[in-house]
Amino acid sequence: MLRNSFYNSVDTFFIGWIGTSSVGSVSFAFPIFNLTGAVGLTYGVGAASNVSRQLNAGDKKQAD
Repeated sequence: MLRNSFYNSVDTFFIGWIGTSSVGSVSFAFPIFNLTGAVGLTYGVGAASNVSRQLNAGDKKQAD
């Protein structure tokens, strides 16, 4: 998340040379990208937990 904030700051700096409406567009899109990343991370961690439990139970076929 810190890396994404840094990227957003750099993008805002360079896009600021184009105009204020462009900066507004980047600022609008940033929370959408964060939400998308958070949802993906949630599913990824949940899937990893599920696979780990299946492997620990000895059910390799279900884990695959």
